[in-house]
Amino acid sequence: MGRPAVITQKQRHEIVRRRQNGETLKAIAQNYGISPGTVSRIVTGADSHRSRKHPTNEN
Repeated sequence: MGRPAVITQKQRHEIVRRRQNGETLKAIAQNYGISPGTVSRIVTGADSHRSRKHPTNEN
């Protein structure tokens, strides 16, 4: 359900690494064809794919 992921898990790790190395959100976004906001959500862990694929144990 929902929109298919454009970015693979491997690309997500690369995005985080590039951001930690000081690359700008805009430069990373242009490289992957996504918005700077999406890059920011990936880096902060606020993207929906991460929370769906790695659920917390809240029982």
